[in-house]
Amino acid sequence: MESTSESESPVTECFNSEVAAPDRTVTVKFTTDDGNVFTQSYYDKTKIGEIKTILVDVFAVPASKIELTMNGEEIHNDKALNEFDLGTYGILEFKLSSSDLKYVISAENAYQDIAVPDVITVYINMNDGTSKEVVVEIEDRSILKPFLGGYLCRKTGIEYHHGYTQTGPPKPRIPPEMKSHRDTQTYWLRNRKLDTRYSRSTQMSNEEIWLPTVNDKIFQSGPYETADEREKRLDIPGKVRTIQRYFRAWKMRKALKVLSAEYWKRIRKEQEEEEYKKRVDDERKKRELIEKNFPTHERKSIEWSSDYKNLPVAMDTLETQKGREYQEIYMAVANKNFDKQEHIQTLLNVKLMLRDHNCEIANELIDLIDRSCLLLTRGFVHLEALQMRIEALLLKHIQMPECSFGVTNRMNRVKEQLMEENLFYCHRCQKFKVHEEFPLHSRTERLKACLACSWDDRVMEPWVDAAPYRFILRWIRREERLKSSPSSIAFILQDKRYRAYCIENMAFTFCY
Repeated sequence: MESTSESESPVTECFNSEVAAPDRTVTVKFTTDDGNVFTQSYYDKTKIGEIKTILVDVFAVPASKIELTMNGEEIHNDKALNEFDLGTYGILEFKLSSSDLKYVISAENAYQDIAVPDVITVYINMNDGTSKEVVVEIEDRSILKPFLGGYLCRKTGIEYHHGYTQTGPPKPRIPPEMKSHRDTQTYWLRNRKLDTRYSRSTQMSNEEIWLPTVNDKIFQSGPYETADEREKRLDIPGKVRTIQRYFRAWKMRKALKVLSAEYWKRIRKEQEEEEYKKRVDDERKKRELIEKNFPTHERKSIEWSSDYKNLPVAMDTLETQKGREYQEIYMAVANKNFDKQEHIQTLLNVKLMLRDHNCEIANELIDLIDRSCLLLTRGFVHLEALQMRIEALLLKHIQMPECSFGVTNRMNRVKEQLMEENLFYCHRCQKFKVHEEFPLHSRTERLKACLACSWDDRVMEPWVDAAPYRFILRWIRREERLKSSPSSIAFILQDKRYRAYCIENMAFTFCY
């Protein structure tokens, strides 16, 4: 590498020597008004005035208009760089500005027409204690990157382009110069001799030598076959159609298997759901039947709060105790989870309970229990009809006041007490009834018609198909859910009210 002498130019473009230089090189960083940094290297004996002369060619600004400041103080032109504190690495930082507003100094405008390489100064410590400084020129060998688009900042007007890879394409496995070789463009042929060599003999049959020809194969040329005949013989499109037909059939069978599995899965789920609904419905009916025949006030203790310190008091009467006993007996008879021995023992307990009763229902119930126990001991399992008759007769027997020691009379007494204080007059049937026999809803102001009269009105009015209005109302609710409006009036309206709304607000609108 070559080094520029001081007589030619004070700027050192590139310097790399193994011996110590006579003059020290100083790296100067110029900070412009826009905040960018511009760097150049000078000898330490270079003066500020000479630096301004060099910057005239760089920024096209007169030397008298260039100002160099350091730490806010302007630097005189006669001052040399070695008069500053260069530090260990010889780096100075100046503020570069223009005294005239007509001239703008920006690091981006430096060397717009001249390609100036980047220069850095590297200091190397030697083993003998001395240091060697090397000015390194950085060459720009970047590859030509394609334009991948970008965006424009509206405030500053700066364009930002999308980045591309920083490495070039991978090296090819075969060099390009080898691909244009003659051997790569021509086919290599090999010659093989089929005749026997002259130094060897060929065995042939003659009058003295006989050779077997059993395993010999005789090849004969067939008739000439044209291209159309060959295509017809091979029938490639037909074979392709056959493959496609079998493939589509296989695909259809596979899809049918999946659909069949899904179908039977849904059927099984529907059956399980029906069984679950039926089981829940049976439990509900049984629970309602128990609540109807064994009310809570008949089998629970009577509770109230005493006057002394408001302590809770519970009292068990003979009626409540007998009511709980009847309930336990009926629940044991109706329980289907017992095994055969436990079920027989439960029926025998019921029989013992009925031994002091001499009525027609008790006698019939005892006969059914004897028949059920006999069939169970003989191995019969399916006795659902007999079991249902026993449960029905047991309930009927418990409901008779003369057979239940007056337990069921308590319900009538409670009703009488309620009717004494809680009676309302029905204007339709003109009867006094308790409030439980009147329809109650959020808009009820007065009790006018009882449930029986309301049911009569509902039966007598003509039937109207509300399915279309129900369908429209369902879709309106669906749209309201999609719009996150759970408080819409559509969730409050009922089918009949919506039908009336449509008739009042739509039909009369069309008439007008």
